[in-house]
Amino acid sequence: MNDILPSSVRTPLGRRNLLKAGSLAGLGIGATSLLSACSDAAAQEEANLYKRGPIKLDLDNAENPFGVDGAVPLDVTIFKGGYSDEYATEGHQVLYRNKFPEAEIIHVGTEQISEVVRPRFRSYSPPDILMNAGGERMEMDQLVRDGELTDLSVLLQAPSVDDPGITVGETLREGVVEAGQVGSGKEVWGLPYDFAGYGVWYSQTLFQQNGWTVPTTWTEFMALCAEIKSSGMAPWTYQGKFPYYMLDPIITLAVRHGGRDVMTRFEEDWGSGAWSDDSVEMAVESWAEFVSAGYVLEGTSSMTHLDAQDAWLQGEAAFIPCGSWLENEEKDDVPADFEMGFLPIPALEGSAAPDLVQGTPGEHYVVPKYANNPAGALEYLRIMLSAAGTTAWANHTSSLNVVRGVSFETDRPGVSALRPYLEDDKNLYKNTMEVEHGTFVQQTLFPEINALMRGDRTASQFLSNVKRAL
Repeated sequence: MNDILPSSVRTPLGRRNLLKAGSLAGLGIGATSLLSACSDAAAQEEANLYKRGPIKLDLDNAENPFGVDGAVPLDVTIFKGGYSDEYATEGHQVLYRNKFPEAEIIHVGTEQISEVVRPRFRSYSPPDILMNAGGERMEMDQLVRDGELTDLSVLLQAPSVDDPGITVGETLREGVVEAGQVGSGKEVWGLPYDFAGYGVWYSQTLFQQNGWTVPTTWTEFMALCAEIKSSGMAPWTYQGKFPYYMLDPIITLAVRHGGRDVMTRFEEDWGSGAWSDDSVEMAVESWAEFVSAGYVLEGTSSMTHLDAQDAWLQGEAAFIPCGSWLENEEKDDVPADFEMGFLPIPALEGSAAPDLVQGTPGEHYVVPKYANNPAGALEYLRIMLSAAGTTAWANHTSSLNVVRGVSFETDRPGVSALRPYLEDDKNLYKNTMEVEHGTFVQQTLFPEINALMRGDRTASQFLSNVKRAL
């Protein structure tokens, strides 16, 4: 692994930065004063100077369809969250270096995506490839509006690594391309890589010890939560500082009740029409009643994801919502007598589609418009989607990705319980509102969700506030 650089923030001193540094040093001006010293017009002029044209696709060159110069460094920034980033440093980047031995790979693994990357976007020196995810990500809809991204359609048209007779796009699961589109255009601004399932996690050991039955309906769930509370344990916690984790329990409860049409209305009528849906109102009201019953662990709203998950592992709460990365994220902290279990959010009585589970492509990779090595970035993505790239992901994360037919062996009980839901497409729906409406979701919806879960909003107040802000 000596040919893979450590996970530290290193911005390459390319030609554009070298020119800046030299000219500023001669004037006695520090590099940190660059943005304040330059006018917007000058900055735009510089951006235009280094703007790359569209990548040309050579269909006759299946080995190197983007014409990568193997001597040019590749600058990679990855969200180091629940899946960590060893799948990249010990997998994808090794595969890239095997193909381009001279290429220096500059790797940054961080949870603070926006803090680390935003200044680089502003100075027209972004990484070549960015895995834009996590609670501190940059919002996709804003990046698209600002014209900061490269259309990845050319990647989908390229021959796949393993079979040049089919395109990269043809290797992907249904709905993956759409999950990378923002707005009504056909451009593909992001490539989701993870295929995550969402639901509720619990300790199988705890349930066996107490004789508790895993609930399948909301009525059973509420009755069990009352029993759990009476035992002295909180029924529920969630990752309070990141209310994203409560989005699935609310929306899936609504989608299960009203069927796929509920999600379709969110996709086609994001305005008050979708938020006035009867099933959405019932889901919000159900969670408001849940909070009023005192079923949420005290202090949850101020917990980080790790705080809440640790409290759950230590037996302070019986249930926690999360995606399929949970078991991997906590693999080093799970008590010896704790065997994870998974269940979809229990359905409301009278639900039209009680078996639906959210299975959504996520962890979006993007290629910034002003990337120094966009051809290398596209080839990196093509390698990620190969059989070897997919195997590297599965071996390190025990999770599915967006490539069709992915399979892997695992002895993790939680993932084993979740996987059957993800392998049956007829019971899956996807939720891409965070991609399509990320700014609104972050600035309005998530604070309202936290207020609802603290008991500071009634269901009516929550819905009114959300609709008023649209």
